[in-house]
Amino acid sequence: MKTFSDEIKGKGPDARPSRVSPVDSDRVGDRPRGGDRMWLRRATVEHRRRRRRLRILAAFLASASAAGIGWGTLRSELFDTDSVIVRPEKSGSPRTTSDQVAAATKARGTALIDLDLQAMARRVEDLPWVDRASVRRSWPGTVEVVFTERIPVASVEVRGSISRLLVDNTGRILGTATPSDDKLPRLLRLEGKFEVGSILDSRSQDLLAAAAAIPDPMGASVVGVGLVEGPGGGVVLRLRPQGLVLLGDVSDLAQKMVAAAAVFAQVDLTDLNTIDVRVAVSPVVSRDNTVEQCLAADRALCGDERALTQRSPITKVSTEITG
Repeated sequence: MKTFSDEIKGKGPDARPSRVSPVDSDRVGDRPRGGDRMWLRRATVEHRRRRRRLRILAAFLASASAAGIGWGTLRSELFDTDSVIVRPEKSGSPRTTSDQVAAATKARGTALIDLDLQAMARRVEDLPWVDRASVRRSWPGTVEVVFTERIPVASVEVRGSISRLLVDNTGRILGTATPSDDKLPRLLRLEGKFEVGSILDSRSQDLLAAAAAIPDPMGASVVGVGLVEGPGGGVVLRLRPQGLVLLGDVSDLAQKMVAAAAVFAQVDLTDLNTIDVRVAVSPVVSRDNTVEQCLAADRALCGDERALTQRSPITKVSTEITG
C-alpha cells in the first residue's frame, strides 16, 4: 500500500515521475524516462532560444545607444566647420579671392557631417572667374576647396563707359579688365549693357573662337576681332596700327592662323591693308585700301586713316602650311 510519506515524497505506484533538469540528471546519474525526455529537449531548446534573443536585444540596444551618442556628438559644436582652406589649382595670382570662395561654400558653423559637398562645389563654380571646383571635408572641422579659374581671351566694351569686361572662350563675362589685360583683343561692334557672370549670345561664338586661336607671335599686333556681313565676309582681325586679317568662316581656323603667322614672319607689313587667309594654303597680302569687306563692315575696322589714301599692288604670298 502507498503510505502517506510515499505520497508526500511522490513515490508509490500512482506517483508521477519527477522532472529532472538536464544538469541534475547528469549529476546524479538519473535518466529521464519516456515523455520527460521530450519535455527536457523542448525546454532546453526554448531556454537557448530565449537566451539568444536576449543577447541580440542587448547587442541592438548597445549599438543603438552608441549610434545615438555618436550621431549627437558628430552634430555637436565639436565637429562644426571651423575653417575653410582655399587653394587655386595653378600657381599665380588668382582673380578670385579666398574670402569669396569661402563665402560661396556657406560652410562655416555647419556640422561637418551635414555638408553637401557637391552643392558647395556648384556654388563656388557660380563665381564669375571659377571654371571648376572640388570640395572635401577633413575631420574634425576643416573644409578644403581647390578651384581652377577661367582664362580670358577677349574683352567687350561697356556701353556708356570707358571700362571693358573680360570674356572667356565660352562667352562668359568674367570681370572688369585691368591695364595688364590690354594685350587681349576686343570683340568689335558688340557694345551693350553686359553683366558680370552672364553669357554673350550666340553671335559672338565665331569671334570668341578666333580670339582664342590667335597665335602668340601675332597676339600683340591684334587689336580686335570683328565680323564682316555679306558675301565674301566673315571674321576679321584688326591689326595695330592698321590692316585686317580676313579669316572668312571659322572652318580650318587653326590652319588659317598658321598661315597668318607665317605672313607676319615673312612679309613687310608697312602700309598693310589686308592679309587674306580665307584660303589657308594660299594667303594673299594686299596694300590696296579698296577692300570692300573692310569698309562695308565698319570704317573703324580698317585701322589707321592713312590706309584709306594709299594704293599698292596685291602680293600673293607662298607659304608652307603645316599642322
